[in-house]
Amino acid sequence: MARPIDPAAAAQVTRDHRTWIHILQQVSDYENYYKQCVIQSTQTYAQAYAEGILQTIPVEEINRTHQGIRVKTLRDAGFDTIADLHRASKARLAAINGISDEGAAAIKQLTSDFLAQAKNTVRLRLSVDDQNEFASAIVLSVYQLKQTLALSPEASVLLKRYKSNIEQAIQRSEIAQRGLSWVFSSRAVKDDALKAYQYLYDLLAGKYAQRCSNVSQWLTYLA
Repeated sequence: MARPIDPAAAAQVTRDHRTWIHILQQVSDYENYYKQCVIQSTQTYAQAYAEGILQTIPVEEINRTHQGIRVKTLRDAGFDTIADLHRASKARLAAINGISDEGAAAIKQLTSDFLAQAKNTVRLRLSVDDQNEFASAIVLSVYQLKQTLALSPEASVLLKRYKSNIEQAIQRSEIAQRGLSWVFSSRAVKDDALKAYQYLYDLLAGKYAQRCSNVSQWLTYLA
């Protein structure tokens, strides 16, 4: 029986199908990625908002819960707000004349406590008037996640309906890409390989490939 399938064409069909399957499987990876982006951008927003609150709190407030810290010494060293103290390293604070290592450690702990309390007051407010980079990052990541979630059902349906059959058809049609193996294969094996190849070819020429292409275009747009 003459070989009716061009081995190069058969190899290309196999590559195309494996590409589509890889793209469909990527949807769940993107979904998890954008979920993390939403979490990260929200945490960054809260951090920035809380640090802004600390910037309004004078350094003298450090002594409200921990007496004995030399506030004037801190002022003279250029620390005017709790935010200034929070941004400074423990080593930087300990290097100030009059501030011990223990005092520096206490200051860092107190500023961390201030920050934690400030974060508890954060309420996410997104509007056209709130267009800072942190709010914009949240809006973008939420949009990307929403679009990816919309793709998930389609990708799941395509994988569930076609993946197993495609993988089996690829395996059955591989004989057509081999030289002597094809020559010495039985008529039944060759006929089965031809049917598998035709199945794969028809999928690429039909609605399956178009649906995969739609998913791929959205992923490309979101990336």
